[in-house]
Amino acid sequence: MKILLVDDHVIIRDGIKLLLKSDPSLEFAGEAGNGKEAVTLCNELHPDIIVMDIDMPVMNGIDAVKEIRKTNKDVKIIILSMYENESYLRDCIAAEINGYLFKLESMDTLLQAIHSVSSGMEVFSPGVIRIISKHLNRKSAAETLNIKTDILLSEREKEVVVQIAAGKSNKQIADDLLLSIFTVKNHRKNIMHKLGFKKVTELIRYAIKMGYVN
Repeated sequence: MKILLVDDHVIIRDGIKLLLKSDPSLEFAGEAGNGKEAVTLCNELHPDIIVMDIDMPVMNGIDAVKEIRKTNKDVKIIILSMYENESYLRDCIAAEINGYLFKLESMDTLLQAIHSVSSGMEVFSPGVIRIISKHLNRKSAAETLNIKTDILLSEREKEVVVQIAAGKSNKQIADDLLLSIFTVKNHRKNIMHKLGFKKVTELIRYAIKMGYVN
């Protein structure tokens, strides 16, 4: 997998480059210090995954994602930012990102996220999911959510859905439900497949519609 790094802080890019070198399945494709450079390099290098900051000079990360999506719907994009601003999160999700991690997360978490989005999953920091859940819950009071309610989940699957909507990580869910992380990942995968969802936001909407969260 070819990875493009986009951050205006050289020290952060250098740290992530060291991380990529520790995994033989990953290839460092290039780096950019602002969103405009990212758009150009994406067209030139054709990376599989872009790890991108939001707050950058010339062009910010959100605008860069929007520009990239005009010509490239396939590249996976992970936002790596310090911001917990709800409007930023909404804009990023609307721009069709594949993940949003806070910079306080560990390097191992970022490495796992890269592999997860490569396999087709979405990856969000637990705090991001909590913010999204609150936003969707408020929004649901003003509109009817068009979600199928005739698909039955097992009691264990419902428990996992509640935990995900609450912003719990796979490890936290495993600890709370006394399961292995592998089992939690399988439950998550099966739930998304059974409901026909591809996005975490769809699962949160479902949890709200079904009354699993309030």
